[in-house]
Parts: sequence; structure tokens; C-alpha cells
Amino acid sequence: MKKIEHVIPEKKTCDGLIRDFRNMGLQAGNLARATDLIEKMWKQNYFVILAFSGPLVPSGMRNIFTDLIKNKKVDMIITNGANITHDIIESIGGEHLYSSFSENDEELHKKGLGRAGNVIIPMKNFEMFETWCQESFKKISQEKNQISIREFTNQLGSTIPDENSFVRQAFLNKIPIFSPGFQDSMLGLQLALFNQENKLIVDSTSDLLTIPPLLEKKEKVGAIILGGGVPKHFALACNVLREGLDAAVNFTASPFWDGSVSGANLEEGKSWGKAQENAETVMVYGDSTVLFPLAICSLKEREVC
Repeated sequence: MKKIEHVIPEKKTCDGLIRDFRNMGLQAGNLARATDLIEKMWKQNYFVILAFSGPLVPSGMRNIFTDLIKNKKVDMIITNGANITHDIIESIGGEHLYSSFSENDEELHKKGLGRAGNVIIPMKNFEMFETWCQESFKKISQEKNQISIREFTNQLGSTIPDENSFVRQAFLNKIPIFSPGFQDSMLGLQLALFNQENKLIVDSTSDLLTIPPLLEKKEKVGAIILGGGVPKHFALACNVLREGLDAAVNFTASPFWDGSVSGANLEEGKSWGKAQENAETVMVYGDSTVLFPLAICSLKEREVC
């Protein structure tokens, strides 16, 4: 334990503020500790897994993920099909709009607009997406018609025209993207539609056996987890065969008391062997779209990313 030091309200850098947070309580202190642990993972050459769920790409986080990939700060990505979908939509000329949480959803539906929180997604995006998918799937299936999810996302990256795409940059930088629940997205729906008259089988299990050799490339493995759900659990569970992660941080807005994985404390993972008994873990409870950019801004100022 140490004495709380009250933050001084004065002009300072992002990193200066995060450093002040080190001596504060509640989530300020947790954010500072998470930022420091990410820095440690990078400086000590951990194998870093980046897992993220929720509508983070349509909310405006895309460039952060792309930058981390370009700068080789992550070695493996785990995300949901929705973030891949919206990354592709941005790449082919689609858009996401900022609105409010109190929109009239019946009126939005009549106008062909969908809502995710205060992010508005025009349905015309998915018309472009459908055309692009069907053309891309055709090209992929002509080369090989049975592939793993990892190979599928890699092939998608090879066909995306936008260099700001995180899926494209993962392909260019040879960083695997795993999306174990991608069927639960527009991407999965488009593949199902494609397979009505064609054949592109995406194997949902073969990826599991390719992960242990990846994790063995470096002595220690750490995870940066934004949100919860399948990406969070997959990031933890894929480390069971190596007796767990060495370090992990989790930014989440979900509560821990309902027993779901989304809000579960990372320490809980030690009981399952998903984190090693001596693993360093930090939970930061709050909105990833606020907290993670602050952490990255601080680390940019430290010149470690």
C-alpha cells in the first residue's frame, strides 16, 4: 500500500496525466498500471496477443489497431466478425456516423439506418459489402476451397484495397487474425449465401492446433484485451497448453458479479490455467474507446510504440 497523491489540475501531456494516475485510486490507478504493464510487454519482447470485441472499428478505433500492427507491437489478433466486416466496409467506401443514444429506432429503420449505441450504420454499406464479399470469395475459392479461419482472414487481407485496413496490414505484416465466432456477423452471413451455389468451407477447429507453435516463438506471452466475449475467452484459453499467460490487461465495461467471461477478473483465469499463477494482470473497468487511446497516447510519448 502507498499513500494516495491528489492529481494537480494543470497543463500536462497525456503521459504526464497517466503517470499522475499511478498514485490515484479506482480506475485511474488501474489505467496507469495497465499502461505500464503494456510497456513492459513490449520492452521485454513478449509475444503479444491483441483481442478486441464490440463495435470498436465503427466507433473510431481502426487506426489504432492498424498502427500497432504496422509498428510490430502485436504478434496475433483475435476479434469478432463484426470488426472485420466494418474494417472492410471502411476500405470499400462505406461510412459510420456519430449520433446519440436516444435516436428514434423506428425512424432509423425506415431510413435504412442501423444503430450500435450512438454509432449509425447505413444499410447501403452492406449492399457494397455483399458485392465485395461475393467477388472476393470467388477468387479465394478458386485457389483453395477449404481453409481455416486464420487462412480465411489472411486471404481477405490480400484482397482489401485500403492500406489503412487493419486486416490488410495484418496480411502485409504476416500477423495472424483469429476470429472464432465470425459466423455471428455479416461476414458469416455472406459466406453462407456464397455457399448456396459455390464452395468455400471455412474450418472452425483447425486453427486451434496452429496456435501453440506460434506462442512458442517467444519466451513469454502477454495479452491486451479490449472488451469480453469470445475474443477475450479465446485469448485466455489458447494459452492453456502452455500453462497460461505470463501477463494480461483487460479493458472492459462489463461487471464481474454475473459470472460471465466479459467482466471476469483476469485473476480468475489462474484457477483454469489460462494465466500462470505468478502472472501479472490488470483489470481496467470502463469504456475501451476512452481508456485504450489514453494508454496508447501515453506510450507514444514514451516512444515505445
